[in-house]
Amino acid sequence: AELTYSVGTYPGGDDEVSNDRMNGNTVLIARVLTPGIPLYWTASASNSQGVSVSTQCSLPTYDMTPPVGRVDFNGYIYSSHPSKLIGETTIIDDTNLQSQVHAV
Repeated sequence: AELTYSVGTYPGGDDEVSNDRMNGNTVLIARVLTPGIPLYWTASASNSQGVSVSTQCSLPTYDMTPPVGRVDFNGYIYSSHPSKLIGETTIIDDTNLQSQVHAV
């Protein structure tokens, strides 16, 4: 499977990061993203048959003041199941957590 990700300032956007390829199961974005505004993440996976799937999540605000925040996307570039891909996003920030959602 080929995994790519985009980051935008609007849902489905890519004005911060545009379809960068994920080389492995963890992505480190070595650039400063726009702080203080909502950021929208899209991760996409496509297989050798041309079938693709994507998922989105958002971060209402991104605080770049020390200690610097961090977002880790841990995706998996292969799966033994023909129609399932698994991914995990971890957001490290010093902002108070207001809600948490798990999706299956």
